[in-house]
Amino acid sequence: LDEATRDVPRTLLGAGYGSSHRLLQDIFPGLKHGNFHTVYLQLWVESGVFALLTYLAILFATWRRAGALRGLVIGFVLYGITYQGMVQPALWILIALVWATELQRRVRSVDAGVTVNGAIPA
Repeated sequence: LDEATRDVPRTLLGAGYGSSHRLLQDIFPGLKHGNFHTVYLQLWVESGVFALLTYLAILFATWRRAGALRGLVIGFVLYGITYQGMVQPALWILIALVWATELQRRVRSVDAGVTVNGAIPA
């Protein structure tokens, strides 16, 4: 946490992707493959607050659209607290599935002449 807040540029832009093991050398000397074991802190330290906020916005927007898959999205959010769930292909497949389902729903409702978000289809 001290590393991420040392100065404003580092807080906003991070210390660099994959730099966790180097930053943790002060705490755990000799550590070769260390990480923070939470995607949220690791993303903040390595990529900055903008990347963290973007990731959280993607997760939140996916959760809002998930419908029956909402429990799975929540599961990945909770999984990210204790591990780097962001690198799991299953998370990104789930996000793509949710967004593709939402897009398909919107196309079907436009084809059926139903208004989408108050807009009248052309």
